[in-house]
Amino acid sequence: MQIRVLGTVEAQVGDELVALGPRQRRLVLGVLAWEANRVVTVDRLIVLVWPDDPPRSAAHAVRVAVSDLRARLPVDIETHGTGYLLRCDPLMVDVHRFLSLVAQARKTADDRARLGLLDEALGLWRGPVLADVASDRTRDLLASGVEETRLVAVEDRVEALLGLGGHRDVVEELLGLVDLHPTRERLVGQLMLALYRSGRAGQALDVFRRTRAYLADELGIDPGAGLRRLELAILQNDEELDLPVVSTALVGRRHELAMLGEWRAKALSGRTTVVLLEGAAGIGKSTLLDEFSRGIRVLRGQGVAEEGAPAYWPWRQVFRQWLAETDAGVAAEVLGEAADKIGRIVPELGRPADAERSAEERFALFDEVTALVGRMAAGGLVIVLDDLHWADPASLLLFSHLARGARDVPLLLVGAYRPYELRQARDTLAEITRLGGAIRLELPGLSADEVALQLTAELGRPCEPAEAAVITTRTGGNPLFVREIGRLRRADPRASISEVPTGARDAIRQYLSVLSRLVEHCSPRPRCSRWTSTR
Repeated sequence: MQIRVLGTVEAQVGDELVALGPRQRRLVLGVLAWEANRVVTVDRLIVLVWPDDPPRSAAHAVRVAVSDLRARLPVDIETHGTGYLLRCDPLMVDVHRFLSLVAQARKTADDRARLGLLDEALGLWRGPVLADVASDRTRDLLASGVEETRLVAVEDRVEALLGLGGHRDVVEELLGLVDLHPTRERLVGQLMLALYRSGRAGQALDVFRRTRAYLADELGIDPGAGLRRLELAILQNDEELDLPVVSTALVGRRHELAMLGEWRAKALSGRTTVVLLEGAAGIGKSTLLDEFSRGIRVLRGQGVAEEGAPAYWPWRQVFRQWLAETDAGVAAEVLGEAADKIGRIVPELGRPADAERSAEERFALFDEVTALVGRMAAGGLVIVLDDLHWADPASLLLFSHLARGARDVPLLLVGAYRPYELRQARDTLAEITRLGGAIRLELPGLSADEVALQLTAELGRPCEPAEAAVITTRTGGNPLFVREIGRLRRADPRASISEVPTGARDAIRQYLSVLSRLVEHCSPRPRCSRWTSTR
C-alpha cells in the first residue's frame, strides 16, 4: 500500500486507488500519515481539519472518519488515549520517502549519485501538500518545515548539477527560482556562478546588484558574506570559480540537428518558420535544443509546473534575456513606445498596466508583441519555448498569435512539449500545425547503436551489442531510461535489466496517469510532418 500527501491525498492498494470519500476523511488520513507512528490527539486533528471555526460535532466527526478509514484501508489505526496512531512502514508514505531520500543525498559525496537521489525525491511532489483538502493555515501548521526542505533539496540538486559541469543547463531554471525566491542567497549565488561559468560575468554581477538593492529596499540588510565574496571572485576572474566541463556530448540526433539547422537557415532568409518539437519525458527534447543553441544566439523561455508562476512566464524569460544581452540604447530604440504596453508581460520594461480585460485588449497586446519581435528579429532571431505543456493559457495564445502574425520576418520560433501532458494547448498547437511554413517534429527513441554509445559512457566500459539490444527494447531507446539503467548497472553490475530504475519511475508513472484520458484522441501519425508552403 502507498499513501500520498505531496499533492492530492491518495491511497493506493496494489494497482487500485482507494475511494477515500469526503474532504474531512481524506484530511484525517493525510494528517495521520504525515505523523506516521506518532500519536495525534483528537484536539490536534480538529485544529488541522477545521483551523478557523470547528463545529460542535468536530470530535464525533473525527471518530467517524477514523472508523471509516479503518473499514476502507488495510492499515492499523490504533487508539491511544484521546488520540490515534497510524502504524505503518514510514516509506509507504511519500513525504517520509522524500525525507529519507534527501537525507541519503546529503550523505552522498558523488555528485551524480546525489543528483539521482534528489531527482527521485523531488519527483514525488505532485503539487502543494494535501492539495485537495487542506487550507493554507493547515499547511502552515503542519508542513512549513517540509516545504523548506523541498527548497533546500532544489538548491542541493542545482549544486550537484553545477558540480557536474551543468552550468548552462541550470541558468533558466535558476532565473525562475530567483524570481520566485529573491531573498534566498544560495539560489542567487548559484545563478551568479552558473552565469559566470557560461561566459556571462556581466549578467552575474547584475544579478548581485539587483539582489543587493532588493535586500536593502525590502529588508534593510546587505547581502551575506558568501555572496559578497562571490561577487569579488567574479570581478577578479578567480580561477577557483572554474570547473572542468563534464562532457555532455549529444548521443544521436544528428539528423534532427541538421534539420533544425536547415530550418534556421530558411528563417534567416526571411521566411518565418515555426517548429513544434514533441516527445515523451526523457526523450531528449531539451538536450537537443541545448546542442542546437551552442554557438548561436537563442532566446529561451520555459513553462514551469510550479504553482505561483505569473502569466506569460515563458515570454518574460525571453524578453529578460533579450534585455540582458542587448545594448541599453539599442533596446530602447527597438522598444520605442511599446515599453509600457509590454510591461504587462515584463514589468521592468515599463509601468505594468492592468491585465487585459477583453479579447480585444489581449489581441492588441499580442499584436504589439508581434511587432516588437519583428523589430528584435532584424538580422535574424531564434526563440525557443520549452515545456509548453506546462505553459499558462495566455503564453500559449501569444505563441499561436506570433506564429500566425509574424510574416516575412527572419524568425525561427520553436516550441517543445510532451504531447500526452498537454492541457490547454492541444487545440492551439493543432491550429499552428495548419499554418504554412509550420513543421512538427516528433523525437523517436535512440537506435541500438546509439544506446550502446550512451551506455558505454555511463558504464565506463564498452557495452556489448546484445546488452544494448535488450536495453533498447526495454526502454524504447528513451535516453533518460537508458541513462538510469546505466547508472543502476554501474552501481551494481549484477542488477537486472528488467528492473525499473528509481530515476525513471516517476516519468513512467506520470505518463500512465494521463494515458487513459488520451486513448480516445490517439491516432497514427508520421514522426515528422512538414507543410512545405512558405509565407
